[in-house]
Amino acid sequence: MNPLSASFPFAVTIGGETRVLRTGDAYYIPPNVPHGATALQAGVLLDMFSPIREDFMTAHPAYAAAATTAA
Repeated sequence: MNPLSASFPFAVTIGGETRVLRTGDAYYIPPNVPHGATALQAGVLLDMFSPIREDFMTAHPAYAAAATTAA
């Protein structure tokens, strides 16, 4: 997974190490590594998956519906 902070800072923890991600920063999460992100202010965090995670979208239909109506 390759998230990108589109705006405002986020505290990102990957494998027990926490860093602050600011606007325009990106990071890589290796497979099967525990991780999380906390918004430090209101902002936008984009998650990008390669290869595509079909299970992510099909497992959460309400999430997918909310994402299409918010755009």
